[in-house]
Amino acid sequence: MHLDLMDARVRAMMRRRAHFVSLAQTHYKIQEDIYPWPDGDRCLTASDSSRPAGYNEPIPLLKKNLYRDLPLTWNNIRVSHIRFNARGFSNTNRTICVNTDKNADYDCIAISAARIRLGRLKKKIPDGGICNSENCVMK
Repeated sequence: MHLDLMDARVRAMMRRRAHFVSLAQTHYKIQEDIYPWPDGDRCLTASDSSRPAGYNEPIPLLKKNLYRDLPLTWNNIRVSHIRFNARGFSNTNRTICVNTDKNADYDCIAISAARIRLGRLKKKIPDGGICNSENCVMK
């Protein structure tokens, strides 16, 4: 997921068009702002799922299913989108965590306006930990 987030950020800069990451517990998808073509409107709308003439990429660009025993959670769970603008900056600080008691080298990702960093939770979510930047220790 870290690599896909970095790729979305770089694509936004290279193509000078907003890119969106939509989060769900069991999957995530990355989509490009293509409506109105060619510059977009910096918002993810249903129209961004219609292929304009001249756009040859898949819609969405990427959709990945996650392991059912490794569901995602994130801070401010009511907002399930991350937007990278045409300069590659994120619109929000976000922490994404794996909601499991399994011992992994990395189990959280902290996203700020200009950085995406991997980390490890001090206290796991099943043990009462919270998915936020204070609980995610950067490696």
